[in-house]
Amino acid sequence: MTALSRSSPGSVPRGGATGAILAPGTWLGKHQLLHRLAVGGMAEIYLARATGIEQFEKLLVLKRMLPQHAADHRFIRMFLDEARLAATLSHPNIAHVYDIGGGDGHYYFTMEYVHGEDLAAVLRASRAAGRAVPLAHALTIATGVAAGLHAAHDKRGPGGALLGVVHRDVSPSNIVVGYDGCVKLVDFGIAKIAAQHGRTRTGGFLGKARYSSPEHVQGQPLDRRSDVFALGVVLFELTCGAPPFDGDTDFAVMQAIVHGDAPRPRDRVADYPEALEQIVLRALHRDRDARFATAQELQLALEDFARHHQLALSSVGLSAYLGELFGDKLAAWHDAQRAGHSLTEHVITAMTGGTVDLAALSAAPPPPAAPPGPAAVHRSASRLRRSIGLAVVGVAAALGIAHVVGPAPRAELSGAAAIAPPRESNRIVPEPARSPTASAASVPAVSGSPASVGEQRATEIARSDAAAGPTAAAIADSSPSVDERRPIAPPPPDEHRATLPPTPPARPRGTDGKRSTASPRGHREAAAARPARTRPWDPDSPLEP
Repeated sequence: MTALSRSSPGSVPRGGATGAILAPGTWLGKHQLLHRLAVGGMAEIYLARATGIEQFEKLLVLKRMLPQHAADHRFIRMFLDEARLAATLSHPNIAHVYDIGGGDGHYYFTMEYVHGEDLAAVLRASRAAGRAVPLAHALTIATGVAAGLHAAHDKRGPGGALLGVVHRDVSPSNIVVGYDGCVKLVDFGIAKIAAQHGRTRTGGFLGKARYSSPEHVQGQPLDRRSDVFALGVVLFELTCGAPPFDGDTDFAVMQAIVHGDAPRPRDRVADYPEALEQIVLRALHRDRDARFATAQELQLALEDFARHHQLALSSVGLSAYLGELFGDKLAAWHDAQRAGHSLTEHVITAMTGGTVDLAALSAAPPPPAAPPGPAAVHRSASRLRRSIGLAVVGVAAALGIAHVVGPAPRAELSGAAAIAPPRESNRIVPEPARSPTASAASVPAVSGSPASVGEQRATEIARSDAAAGPTAAAIADSSPSVDERRPIAPPPPDEHRATLPPTPPARPRGTDGKRSTASPRGHREAAAARPARTRPWDPDSPLEP
């Protein structure tokens, strides 16, 4: 049983060797490392798992930057660029990125685990079996990679402009074929974005020489057509059994790519279809302007060729072919399923030969979260001081307003009227008294009404102002003038409303007992001759203007 690593997240076992292997059971954030799969010049790949409540578990791949590059800002920038770019790409033919983490000089991200083999292993198994990859399966793989490449090439930024993504490392080791027949493009570690000026040093070459385009080898600016050339090399190797450019050294291969033309596939395979040869040679043309403009154009050309030659591009057929090449592995997986083992248990057992005890690893809880560093503490203290300052300013502003306005007046009212002080705009301002010369003689006195209702209302308003205190009076004095306010609304009816004069008598009848037949003009003259009815001013009457 392998001893568990109880180190903190992101820690590296002591030993002094660069790129030391992290022991199984080491935690990086919320991910537990299980087995190292591969190591490269910039990063290392681990098989890991994410756990959760109710025995939740997900197998994934964790890519961690090598610790010797933690001080190199260029490597850190490239590594984080890969994680951010891959996380924005969502396509069935591109491996998904789940999470990114880092701290104390350790950076990593996690991505989808595909239960299958990379294309390099598929080609080796085919050569070992003495058979070529069937043409239908080769085209299925090539069209899947072309679809994923086009999705990456056509990725746009927030403003809608193309990002200009170039993978720059399309090769069999970065193409994964699942046992279920899926095709995934992985590893955007050296992908180039057009907006990243100056990220690659002049003369620096990143990628695999055998699968590089002439402009890539010469250090020229790259676009999507460089990936089209690389996919043409992969397609040539899939259909002919060997890459088109070969040499004893990488320099010899580069010389052949830059100065020579790609060999004709029919020189390698006698019965190679001529239409497919034209497609492959166009993808491998040294002049980028003569190639397919996009990976999607190459995909459509391959699909059209397959349709005319009645070739079925099927993930089911590809899955069956992998079952023929890797039958022993699939049989072992099916036996593990029948025995009730999970995919994680089966994969770890097959990779390590049973040297890693998953039960012991599962019993080890993740380490507690590391305490915040000085920078985090300083930021928290700054936020607290800023919050306290804002709160003090708010309280001071509230107190200042209360000091100016003063306490609310107490009134023997209910509801909203008990809260708000009386407003000047609600008062009834008496109009100037009209001349009562003809009023007393023409209109009878109002039964039961006071001598002057307006005077009574003015007295009530004055009494209310006196009870409200000096603050209410000050507010009332600051109100706009009568001329600036809206028109005064009539008051509600009460018991002091004026009584209308009695109905005038009917028209006089004629001598024969019938109504008068005088003309309308006569009626108007009679009405004008009658004395005008007048009455004293009543502020509570709805008849007043």
